[in-house]
Amino acid sequence: MISNKTRFRTLCLLAQGEFCVREIQEVVDLGDLSSLSHQLRMLRLAGLVESSRDGKQIRYRLTDARVKKLIGFLRREYLEAGKN
Repeated sequence: MISNKTRFRTLCLLAQGEFCVREIQEVVDLGDLSSLSHQLRMLRLAGLVESSRDGKQIRYRLTDARVKKLIGFLRREYLEAGKN
């Protein structure tokens, strides 16, 4: 589930807190809102993220602290390790 670049970037962002779709789109830089919505739906169905409605916005967050730890580990090992 997290091998997809868009889903991994989305999870990295959500490890920092709760965000609406537009905020996620700006950071993930996917361009196509329907593609991002599809990826968010897949993450939600897999149980990695959950959503809540705030007026007209749908906000997403990680479902579990263990997911946050996993994403942190992967970021350190594969993204930040290459910078040293």
